Amino acid sequence: IGEPEVAIRSLLKLHAASHGAIPIDVVYEKGAPTNIRVTPEGTEFTLGGRPWRTPLLGAHQAANATVALAVLDQLPPELRPDTAALELGLSRVQLPGRFQRWGRYVFDVAHNPDGAGTLARTLTAVAPPRPVVALLSVLADKDWRGIMSELGPVVDRFVLTHAPTAPASRTWTIPEPLAFARANGWQAEVSRDFDRALELAAEGNGTVLVTGSFHTVGDAMARLEVTPAGS
Repeated sequence: IGEPEVAIRSLLKLHAASHGAIPIDVVYEKGAPTNIRVTPEGTEFTLGGRPWRTPLLGAHQAANATVALAVLDQLPPELRPDTAALELGLSRVQLPGRFQRWGRYVFDVAHNPDGAGTLARTLTAVAPPRPVVALLSVLADKDWRGIMSELGPVVDRFVLTHAPTAPASRTWTIPEPLAFARANGWQAEVSRDFDRALELAAEGNGTVLVTGSFHTVGDAMARLEVTPAGS
């Protein structure tokens, strides 16, 4: 259990115990990751008195790594990786579409306010070259206002568009987010043509953030010929 909130992790622990789960390992009862430092090259943290590093970006990745290490520690001794193997594994881990960098592009499938908030904090920590232009397409049944509210303060401009693979029944109505952006004082423009939107977002120097849904990221990667592994 890797939940940092005391009340929630206590509930999870009780629920797991009631179902006979063995063992139950509550990682934050043994110690949370400390000295977390996010750089353009990855995330560094201390756990169990040892320094660790993962190329994944964001303070939340230290928490995720802590849970992964706890899971591996529960393996039988003959299967349990040693410290060297754990360090090597963390150094090579990949998570496509989660603050995945490819040249000047950042791909993140954040499709709700919590994900967008994490993305915004990671952008602030990494501080990629500005201006940061967000190519954004969100499904209509998602909280796009919440997503834009998280991203608006940390990006310089929005390019609002339609992801081609998004189901027609779930396509957002762009005039509404455009008006929302302008009402909040954020620069924004619309291109319903996805290829043209990619071109607009990439004009000039800086960073292009592609986000809002799995469709948005997937469609952009396909057009830019980026594999999920980033090559």
